Amino acid sequence: MAYVVQITESAIETNPRVAEYRESVGERVRFDSAADAEALVEKFNTEGEGAVRLRHVHEEHPLEEQDVVDGYVEPA
Repeated sequence: MAYVVQITESAIETNPRVAEYRESVGERVRFDSAADAEALVEKFNTEGEGAVRLRHVHEEHPLEEQDVVDGYVEPA
């Protein structure tokens, strides 16, 4: 099941690498899993200045067809 992440304005202000990524893919990103999203956040922290984190909102989608946000990339 997909894992949807919202990249916040405060995250792009904190880390220029996050800003570049959001500019190319948009403010919502769909991953195959939470682990994939976590890996990208680690990459942002390694490559860019300013720490960000992934804040989880839902462990699973409440309804399979519902478009919800499962997590947010935000300043650490």
